[in-house]
Parts: sequence; C-alpha cells; structure tokens
Amino acid sequence: MRHLLLTLIVFLSALSSIDARAAWMQNKTAPSFVKYDTLAYDSLRNGTYYFDDVFDTVKLDSGYYDLPRDGEMERDPYYVQFSKCVWGDLDGDGNSDAIVVLQAMEGGTGFFNYLFPVLNRHGRAHPLPGLEIGDRIDILSIKIRNRIVIVDLITQGPNDPRCCPTQEVVWRFRFDGSKLVKLK
Repeated sequence: MRHLLLTLIVFLSALSSIDARAAWMQNKTAPSFVKYDTLAYDSLRNGTYYFDDVFDTVKLDSGYYDLPRDGEMERDPYYVQFSKCVWGDLDGDGNSDAIVVLQAMEGGTGFFNYLFPVLNRHGRAHPLPGLEIGDRIDILSIKIRNRIVIVDLITQGPNDPRCCPTQEVVWRFRFDGSKLVKLK
C-alpha cells in the first residue's frame, strides 16, 4: 500500500510539472529567472532596423543595404552599413542585449551614425528605433555598464567644419523602455 501511495505521489508531481510547462509554453512568457543566449553577431548584421527620419525600415544583408534612389541623387552614394556592436543588459532583465551602430550615407557628403538598441527577447533580436548621434563623427569605443551606454567619440568642436571633427567627448545614454535617451 505504501509503495502504491508513493508511486501515485510521484506520478501526480510529474503530471503537475508537465501542466506547468505546457501553460508556460502556451503563454510564451518566460519566468524571470530564465537566461537566454547572447544575440548572435550574424543576426545583428542581417537584422531589420527602424529609422525615424529619412527612411523607415532597412533590412541588412551581410551588414549592408543599398537605399532606393530618387532621380537627382543617382550618382551620389546612398546606403546603410553595419559598423559595430556591443553587448550588455539594457533593460535590467539579466539577458545580454545589444547596441548596434549603423552608418548611413544619404547622398552628398553627410555620413550619419545611428545607435540602435536591440533587446534580447527569448533569445531573438528585437531591434527598436535608432537614434542619430552625429554626422561624420568617429566612434572610438562603446560600452554598456550598469544599463548605461557609454560612447567615446570625436565630434565637431565649436570651430570645426563638418568634415574635420577634433573634439573628443564621452556621451552617455539610458534605455527608457522604448528608446535611447541622451543623459546630460
């Protein structure tokens, strides 16, 4: 009798854990303790990114996207390219998210740099709209520390022409849940 009771308890325990797993799978929400793999470099180089200004959506292919041209700009370079990325926790969930730097040549001499937060949602890249951080700047390094994005760069000083930045600065950004915000 004791053996039968013990077998029944083990069977019911196993059944309840199967039911809990099935409910979790159905909801597609992970318990807070679940850690996901770091986002793959190739998934970031081949991601879809959302711009808020000149163009809407860009789907990179091996880190590159040739922008559609508009008659008068036929001879100017017009593209978006992947520049670099760094990993770190942006949203405090304990998973490794990413910051992706894309550079856009939008015709003429401008070469614009954008920071894109990419959240790690169940091990998949979830890019959010980017933030333009400058024209013809030189990004020296990017780090994510304590949910703050730290960018060391050279930008135009007060007397520099657009072509020739000389002023080294460190800018900090915070992810507010939907976008990057520059800290003062």
